[in-house]
Amino acid sequence: MMGMTTKTLAFVLTLAASAAPLLHATDAAPFNWSGAVSAGKTISVHGISGTITAERSTSGQVEIVALRSGERSDPNEVQIQVVPTSDGLKVCAVYPSSGSDCNGSNSGDRNGHDRNDVKVQFTVKVPAGVNFAGHNVNGDVEIADIQGDATAHTVNGNVKINATESVEAHTVNGNIVATVSGPNANKTMGFHTVNGSIDLTLPGAASAAVSANTVNGAMSTDFPITVKGEFGNKSLAGTIGSGGPEIKMNTVNGSIRLHRG
Repeated sequence: MMGMTTKTLAFVLTLAASAAPLLHATDAAPFNWSGAVSAGKTISVHGISGTITAERSTSGQVEIVALRSGERSDPNEVQIQVVPTSDGLKVCAVYPSSGSDCNGSNSGDRNGHDRNDVKVQFTVKVPAGVNFAGHNVNGDVEIADIQGDATAHTVNGNVKINATESVEAHTVNGNIVATVSGPNANKTMGFHTVNGSIDLTLPGAASAAVSANTVNGAMSTDFPITVKGEFGNKSLAGTIGSGGPEIKMNTVNGSIRLHRG
């Protein structure tokens, strides 16, 4: 820096040092909520960017923690809203440009994200008998060992689920790993992705009608299947056990594996 005095150089360096923290991620204070939800009701979490994780509660209460962080955008501008509904509880990450709140049709929609880079990491503890649904856009959804129905939707992210009752999972760009750990797979279930594999584990005594299709990928099953129609290495339709509710698995670019738990 030719022509700079020592004092001028020191002033420039001081300005650079004071500006440096603006280039790093910032965090908002953690959001915490706890309360009761009746058995049979559903906790529905709607995120846009970040991760959604659900796990079994040991306290009998719903416990929600949301961590917000951003590189350029202020994480405090993203509100976390918890709204009781007739179905249970709705939880939303509401971005400042969404034009709506957790009661509105735009909540959880990617259009509300705009150019805001804030990510929200949800962790929800789910009491026994309560169902859980995770809705995301850019990020993974993981539902671990809950005692109820489990549903996961995302666009760009992986899905991992373990639940005792019915399980449903949808993504576009990501893999699906799902386990039904209860004694029976006794409800209709669907697993759909475009660019990713599907790995499903059912109880050993499960009975269901199974249909599976892939375009670019392999297919395998641990269960003896009574096939209906033609069987190929890209598609199958048949029954396991004595048949029952339908299980649908579809992907375009990925394999499909059905395991006996």
